[in-house]
Amino acid sequence: MTDNLLAILLAFWVLLVIAALIFLAVTGIRLWRTVKRTKGLVEAPIAELSASAHEAHDRITVLEEKQRDMAVAGEELSAQIAGAATLGKHAGDIAKTLRFPVRFLAGL
Repeated sequence: MTDNLLAILLAFWVLLVIAALIFLAVTGIRLWRTVKRTKGLVEAPIAELSASAHEAHDRITVLEEKQRDMAVAGEELSAQIAGAATLGKHAGDIAKTLRFPVRFLAGL
């Protein structure tokens, strides 16, 4: 009788283990399919996001280059303004010098 009971328990245990393995296999297959489907849904937006990030990086690089060009142009403009100011000062000095004889003669 204990042998029969032991055989029944062993058979029940084997059936339980087989059922658990089947459950795990079915759950694993469902998980694999879900991951596969989700991966397909996510890959396209990730690719778009990556392309957008590369485009933004390229635009930032162009903006940095333009900013450097603007800084150089600003320095050149400052130098030209300084040169024009010096030229204007000298032109004023020349005008004063040329007016001096006229004032001198007008005062006579």
